[in-house]
Amino acid sequence: MAEVGVHTIAEIRSQAEIWRASLARSRPARRAGPVTIIGCGSSYYVALAAAHAIGATAQPASEALLYPEVTLPPGGTLVAVSRSGETSEVLAALDVARRRGLRILGVTCAPEGTLARVADDVMAFPEAAEASLVMTRSFTTMLLGLLRWGGAPFDLTVPPDPGPREADRLVYLGAGPRFGLAMEGALKVQEMSLTPAVAYHPLEFRHGPIALVGPGTLVVLLRGEAGRVQETKLADELRKRGAEVLEVEAGLPAATVPLQLLGYHRAIARGIDCDEPATLSRCVKLDLGGNDR
Repeated sequence: MAEVGVHTIAEIRSQAEIWRASLARSRPARRAGPVTIIGCGSSYYVALAAAHAIGATAQPASEALLYPEVTLPPGGTLVAVSRSGETSEVLAALDVARRRGLRILGVTCAPEGTLARVADDVMAFPEAAEASLVMTRSFTTMLLGLLRWGGAPFDLTVPPDPGPREADRLVYLGAGPRFGLAMEGALKVQEMSLTPAVAYHPLEFRHGPIALVGPGTLVVLLRGEAGRVQETKLADELRKRGAEVLEVEAGLPAATVPLQLLGYHRAIARGIDCDEPATLSRCVKLDLGGNDR
């Protein structure tokens, strides 16, 4: 049987090297007014993590397109994140943003793509583009670029490989900028291994969803200093309920890497080729006719 996931694991392991190369392509901000960061899928989770870290607002690109009066304050900066530079909702939102007087920064791995051509300014990281369909190093590299752009701290020390983990239910928890990483972790295991997973803020998880926790549950807890005491209590409670708790202690973007590896290991264990999941495409293009706002 042909080996599966070869591009994915190589791209995950290449990230520290890619980050060092990409730092030369990022730069401190030239920000004007309020900053809104948009994206779709993993790129939206880049936006969530970066926005919390740099003091901006994150929105799915579709929300910016459909509800611009709420999501796009006039006179500010729109940061549009798209690995391919061709994501339909992102490009459509740019037209709306321009009509509302926003300056546009494109963040992409495709310097020749549409986003790079039409944005007012661009941070492009072609070295982070993947051969595999699933976003790994493009996610962390674009996040790193935005952290530096916004003057936020970043961490390039990669945590250990968590190895394969058996579980029937997977839960990812993260507060503050780590909530975006939790969402991305859940998405990665869904995309790579076709396994259902959910993500919550740690203390929000206690308000109902914790009822489903028991033996066979893997909880990935992205630890942060602000909630250390409460997160420790939560981890203890989850273990008492029979869950396995994997605690990840690292900053952004490095804390993402163990989450990617969890998805990879589960895919390999299930015999799924995470380089080319059958249900995914590299870039989502939608017919957005009729949205002329």
